[in-house]
Amino acid sequence: MGTQGEVTCEARLELYVNRPENISKALNADNTNLPPNLSIKCWPIDENRLECDVTITSCKDPSKLLTLRNTLEDILLNVMAADGTLRLLKRTR
Repeated sequence: MGTQGEVTCEARLELYVNRPENISKALNADNTNLPPNLSIKCWPIDENRLECDVTITSCKDPSKLLTLRNTLEDILLNVMAADGTLRLLKRTR
């Protein structure tokens, strides 16, 4: 729990993808050395869905909202690239 007056920003993405377990492992491996106020966690919900939570503490500063938006955009771009690659590999086999 944060200190009194601290604002926390949270967002959750639920995405339909191929092989969400593989994509979540790739995303989580990439989320090392994050700033201390940023947390990103992704996991498979079922065989076709991936969920990612992004949390930023000390979010009173408006620039932190921009960080949240940019982080969500980065996750979406990485998921789209990984999912597209997996779809292409699936078709070529």
